[in-house]
Amino acid sequence: MVDLQADQPANIRVTVHFSQPVADRMQAERLLDVTGTTRIGWQDDSTLYADGTKLLGSVIGARLAAGIAGRDGSYTVSPVAEQYSVPGNITQVARGRLVQMYYVNTSDGHDAFFSHLDQIDMVSPAWYSANANASLTGYAHQDVIDAAHAHGIQIVPLVVNNNVDPAVAHAILADPARRAALAANLVNEARSRGYAGWQIDFEQVPWTDRDLLTELVRDCAKTFHAAGLSLSVAVIPRLAGDDVATGVMLDYFRSWSGAYDFPALARSADFLSFMTYDEHNGVTPPGPVSGIPWMRQALDFSLEGVPPEKVTLGLPTYYHDWTGVGRLTSSSVADALTLAQMYGATPAFDASQDEMHFGYNAYGVHHELWYESADTLRRKLPMLYEYGLKGISVWRLGFEDPSFWKLIPSRR
Repeated sequence: MVDLQADQPANIRVTVHFSQPVADRMQAERLLDVTGTTRIGWQDDSTLYADGTKLLGSVIGARLAAGIAGRDGSYTVSPVAEQYSVPGNITQVARGRLVQMYYVNTSDGHDAFFSHLDQIDMVSPAWYSANANASLTGYAHQDVIDAAHAHGIQIVPLVVNNNVDPAVAHAILADPARRAALAANLVNEARSRGYAGWQIDFEQVPWTDRDLLTELVRDCAKTFHAAGLSLSVAVIPRLAGDDVATGVMLDYFRSWSGAYDFPALARSADFLSFMTYDEHNGVTPPGPVSGIPWMRQALDFSLEGVPPEKVTLGLPTYYHDWTGVGRLTSSSVADALTLAQMYGATPAFDASQDEMHFGYNAYGVHHELWYESADTLRRKLPMLYEYGLKGISVWRLGFEDPSFWKLIPSRR
């Protein structure tokens, strides 16, 4: 449970995994006693969880009585009791929680990667595009590959549909032969470069192609796993009601976020990287990049039917700067602070959203800018153990507040 800094009582989850599906859920719930919990639920017929809130430094007691019936006619024969301590001072992302960092070939990304090699578990370079004929276009950098191998960092590149073009994605998804060819091409490239696996990052896929995207992930998982490679998928989380929204939000569901069948993808992939950022974006008015209320709503809905240990929490290290709806630029935290200094703006903390923002005027145009500091990210990180997530996925190296790295101890 020692994960990250937290400034408030910790939300806790105790999970019980049964070796066989349970015959009577209500019986199992009656026989489970966890101190301080207020809600019991099920991920599936073999996985029971109890949620609650405990103060930092307290102890959680959990006891499961004997006599729980399985569907196969077996019974638990012995009671099980455990105690768990909630740390009094949670300060960093502990080893064992995945730290995945996205990388692009820029000078700031290169410098950040080589400055923090011992603090990264997995690097995911944005090097590859999948073309409509299932061939790959890529530009791998050997110095990054060599450094990652030398420091025990898993290399799991992104593969995107070329130019984020929905027609390219559909051409691959709708053709079983092209799906198989893409999987084979990715395996060959991984073997030649020494990659640990791939992360599929197909975006702007229409919701009508949802089942086809799931088929691609199933095909790739089978091929990758047979070759000893991992498969993860970058997905856009959703909120309840997105499919019945109106206006631009309904368009966004139909053309972007509706393409992901989270439970089905999780059954095939090793994990899903939830892109819990861009709450406000190029089609919305100004607002938080990843406000805490929105992140919680996205997790609450998108985790339904998904084992949380197969999900990483997406964290943004950039700013969005609006001059109006549809007029948006983005860059690093350092650039945001430079703009504030240039135009005499004072960044303010929005406590309800847990994010920094300021406004300024440049050349007669008003700007509204929102960004994540190391402190705002720190206060979001307790969601990792609240929801029982696998780790963090950070977009991207080179954009971060330098103090962000104080949250990440050496991984080796």
